[in-house]
Amino acid sequence: MQTRSIRLRVQGCVQGVGFRPFVYNLALQKGLNGYVFNSPQGVEICAEGPAHTVAAFLQALQSEKPALVTYQNFDLEELPAQDWQGFEIRPSVLTGDCQAVVLPDLAICPACSADMDDPQNRRFGYAFTNCTNCGPRYSIIAGLPYDRPKTSMAAFEMCPACLSEYRDPRDRRFHAQPNACGDCGPELVFFESTLFESTLSEHSRPSEFKAPPLSGQAALQAAIQALKQGKILALKGLGGYQLVCDASAQATVLELRRRKNRPDKPLALMLPDLQSIQALCFLSEAEADMLQSPAAPILLLRRKAGGPLADAITQPGNSLLGVMLPTTPLHRLLTQALMRPLVATSGNRSQEPLVWRDPEAPERLGSIADVFLSHNRDILRPVDDSVLRFYAGKPVVLRRARGFAPLPIPLAQPPEHDLVAVGGHLKNSLAFAQAGRPQALLSPHLGDLDQDLSIALFESSLAHFQALYQWAPQAVARDSHPDYYSSVAAEKMGIRVWPVQHHHAHVLACMAEHQLQGPVLGFAWDGLGLGDDGQLWGGEALEISPGGRYLRRGSIEPLRFAGGESALRKPAYQAHGWLWQKWAETLDETLDETFWQSDLAPLNALTSQEKKLLNQALKQDLNCLQTSSVGRLFDAVASLLDLCHFSSFEGQAAMALEYLAEKVHPTPGVDYALREKGGLFYFPTSDLLTDLLQALAEQRPKAQIAYQFHWSLAQALVKMAIQFEIPEIVLTGGCFQNALLHQLCREGLQTAGFKVYWPQLVPPNDGGLALGQLYSLLLSKSKERTCV
Repeated sequence: MQTRSIRLRVQGCVQGVGFRPFVYNLALQKGLNGYVFNSPQGVEICAEGPAHTVAAFLQALQSEKPALVTYQNFDLEELPAQDWQGFEIRPSVLTGDCQAVVLPDLAICPACSADMDDPQNRRFGYAFTNCTNCGPRYSIIAGLPYDRPKTSMAAFEMCPACLSEYRDPRDRRFHAQPNACGDCGPELVFFESTLFESTLSEHSRPSEFKAPPLSGQAALQAAIQALKQGKILALKGLGGYQLVCDASAQATVLELRRRKNRPDKPLALMLPDLQSIQALCFLSEAEADMLQSPAAPILLLRRKAGGPLADAITQPGNSLLGVMLPTTPLHRLLTQALMRPLVATSGNRSQEPLVWRDPEAPERLGSIADVFLSHNRDILRPVDDSVLRFYAGKPVVLRRARGFAPLPIPLAQPPEHDLVAVGGHLKNSLAFAQAGRPQALLSPHLGDLDQDLSIALFESSLAHFQALYQWAPQAVARDSHPDYYSSVAAEKMGIRVWPVQHHHAHVLACMAEHQLQGPVLGFAWDGLGLGDDGQLWGGEALEISPGGRYLRRGSIEPLRFAGGESALRKPAYQAHGWLWQKWAETLDETLDETFWQSDLAPLNALTSQEKKLLNQALKQDLNCLQTSSVGRLFDAVASLLDLCHFSSFEGQAAMALEYLAEKVHPTPGVDYALREKGGLFYFPTSDLLTDLLQALAEQRPKAQIAYQFHWSLAQALVKMAIQFEIPEIVLTGGCFQNALLHQLCREGLQTAGFKVYWPQLVPPNDGGLALGQLYSLLLSKSKERTCV
């Protein structure tokens, strides 16, 4: 009988997912000899036995692998005959280039949930139950390979029972690095807010407290009682703190908004089970599967009428709720005890990044939370909750974090050298590519880089990723805006810098995800980004060539408004500028008087002093912005319809306009003719304003006006696509988070015979910029090789 000996080096998601025990048990089942071990590159398998049995073993590795395992590379080497006896799992090898994939944190699995519910199980009610199929990964890792000594669980010595599970390849907790129980694992601690603050002033973290007020089950029960009493709880979760309260208590939710300085932005909800979500929201089978997946994200769902929720959970008229199921055993214990919807929003003050270090919690959350429920397992890397929404039956990531990051995005080709991209200014994330590997790794969502705490998180994340993977980037890609902090940081790295135009990066990110080669016509509609002509763009049609270069083919007629950057959160200012721009064409001497006498909503929302200063600024062209942004156009229309004049969060006015438009029976709007100037085709915003003012004067229903605005924009986009006859179309940018706009554009293009793509694995908003920047840099290096 012919004997075959092999060495198989496997790369992909193969550490921390039960892959080694799967290989071990499969080899025993097949009667093979050899071994398996973790390495910084992935997993190495050596096996020997009858040739037909080895072939069956290799086939079973593909067809029977655990659900969480994904392969990226199989490097198979035939070996001379060996003398291995039996099959074993060997200790991990700690040296070599780091190529293993770090898994994201995973929601509690059904088997661990059953353990927690079983009074006879030693993990009954234990808040840190986990196995190889669930639990913390990215948030606790200090280095590769992923073994317990290189995690924050190194501080907890396993008891004999846990150690027995950990060493047994037949147990689902075999080498589950966070494995623990109530006798040996992390412990809950509960504090009143003032007590938590005074205690932390003496000790650096909860694990060092000598006499915490409450711990273990007493801590859990105190937190449950506090929530029942209408208090606000700061809860230490997987990747950071959350602010939790009773979502049915109007006074409590309003108080949370006041303390957090979050007057309008919707609050995420956590519900105990799928049935509770179905009582509040319309839910498809695919959406239910996503909620129950290991990623367990926040999912935006269509809301049903009624339900036991405080009115203050969302904006008036908001047709969506952001909901999730319990992601950790601790969340599960809380929701099952209360059996009511809970607010579970990011633990931070407005505009700040997530709180994740225990010493910072009292200072940053002590003025918001009444009580704290913490624990003594350190978070080494912060990660917020992911947010998704379904479009055309497909999930789209709107915030890529827990459950998704830092999973790799496959690329069409590998780079020759290590590369990094630093993203934009808002919704920042980082992207990395390792020499010789056709994939990009994206950091979790980091937030807006407009204050010191966010900048510190950006800097530490950049350093942590490079240290974790032992990368040495040879080039860095950044946004073409030189004043973004990410751009400034890139210039200080001392390596080749590759600026990428903002909207070009948006389109390239989608092309990278779908591995499109071009030519592609990409529509990048968003808030704004610096164009190559020095103007602010945001409603662009870009033709991307097979080499990745772009040509600007279309846009919208620009809007001009006064107030500088502060006006970007003031839709009334943008509407004022649009009206001035129109009336200035026909009114000269009487222009100011017209502004004083008009009863249009945005002008009524402005004070006399504001109107006076804005008028003077526009006359003298002082502190004025001009932009071709579709996002700003949405803001101006929302203000004219009296929906939102001053935004407290990005996209507030546009969301209000979308929700209003969804409330009317669809009726087509005006099919505007495109205008051509200097080789560019423009959507005529001036004509739109004329018709909109006429509709308001005739007192047409505002919902109808809102819908027809969406319809007219979509028609113009389809016309532009037909003009250029490029069969593959990309829809991207923050404006395409609007489901109605997405649907009208997508269906119009598909009816016209185009193949339509949109981002799904990465956000269409600025959270996806880093991938597009990285892809541009990769293509630039490829062109260099071609030239040589």
